[in-house]
Amino acid sequence: MKRLAYVGASVLLAMAVTAGCSDDKDSDGGGKAEVASKDDFCAAMTKLTTAAQGDEEKPFRDALSDFVDTGVPESVKGDALKGFELFTKALDGVDWEKRSESPELPAADQKLVAAFIKDYSALCVTADDGGDQPSPTE
Repeated sequence: MKRLAYVGASVLLAMAVTAGCSDDKDSDGGGKAEVASKDDFCAAMTKLTTAAQGDEEKPFRDALSDFVDTGVPESVKGDALKGFELFTKALDGVDWEKRSESPELPAADQKLVAAFIKDYSALCVTADDGGDQPSPTE
């Protein structure tokens, strides 16, 4: 399950890279994060990851909205928090029909999103194969 969670995070990171080059400058997505419990944050990310791997856009948009509303635990700070804000804004700008394309995200933004993904992994991906969070395929 640990590996699947990393795969799910990679899918979302790839989508964030894709959206990072979106022309949608008027998006309302992203923004300041609310404080969330670890369990709520991990569950919202799992829901988002699952929806991102699906074939329909609406479940993805709904899961993204829930994820943004959930926010992040207090431990997500600095670059990781900036990465969350960039990540959610970028995902909001995803053109669903072109989501498999991978244009480049500026290096500075890549580092911020990577810091967020690292914090997500530390919080939500357990060291044992049994994991305490559902895998993106469950």
